[in-house]
Amino acid sequence: MSGRKTMLAVASIFLVALMLSGFASAETLNFSETDTSGDVLQGSVDIVKIGAYTQGSYQYFYAEFREPGIAHPTEDQGTTEMEVIVEVNKNGEDITEYLEITLVWTNSSGEITHVYGYTVNQQDSSMIPDDDVIVDGARVTVKVPTLPLSDVSVMNVEFASTVFSPYAGDTATYYTNSGSNGGSNGEDEGGSSYTGPDESMFGLFAFAGIAICWAVLIIIWIVLAIWVYKDAKKRNMDNPVLWLIITLLLGLIGLIIYLVVRPKEPVQQNYYAPPPPPE
Repeated sequence: MSGRKTMLAVASIFLVALMLSGFASAETLNFSETDTSGDVLQGSVDIVKIGAYTQGSYQYFYAEFREPGIAHPTEDQGTTEMEVIVEVNKNGEDITEYLEITLVWTNSSGEITHVYGYTVNQQDSSMIPDDDVIVDGARVTVKVPTLPLSDVSVMNVEFASTVFSPYAGDTATYYTNSGSNGGSNGEDEGGSSYTGPDESMFGLFAFAGIAICWAVLIIIWIVLAIWVYKDAKKRNMDNPVLWLIITLLLGLIGLIIYLVVRPKEPVQQNYYAPPPPPE
């Protein structure tokens, strides 16, 4: 394999590692909470457990209810709703409804319809595909891209459920920082509290993944710069050290510039030969 093809392969690996580090840097939520209340008369909207986890580029949220049925309202109930509201701190500013997920089910004359969507910072709204909402008995899981949670610090996640006729509802909130043990407190409409989050290693794994990605990037960056220096020297180019510095500063862009401008063959150097001494 030629030197140019080798460096293009290394550059491709560099680009992939850079993309992976960007995915890993997104805020990830991994928690599980049990809501010990039982005061909501409508069991299908009585939240008994909440949680979240991250897989790839998607963030999953789920809520479990005392009884199944929130996604299948009766004609008398009319409409049921589940919401997930994420409060964040972005650039030092607290935003209470930064990410708002809304799942609505309506029974009209025996036919159930639904509307799934989410809003980012009360501005950008998107519909959620049907396949991204999973109803499994009394548990409802919804997934959204992790991109809205990049470059923010999550403060709390509130889950809310509602049935409109007769009106009843429940709420449960997870707090990311609510004490030295990382626990949280929350209340439903009956005033009951639920326990703190289960310990999870996902956060540690995410941090380790970020560190590994950056370490790989730095190593590849240095290898690229050293190769550029040696190749420029082998081709008798002026200022190989300058190309080393350019690659260190610009990374992949510097490598591309070098590959474009470097000569295909080594530059012939003209050496001065002094005239022979007079006889």
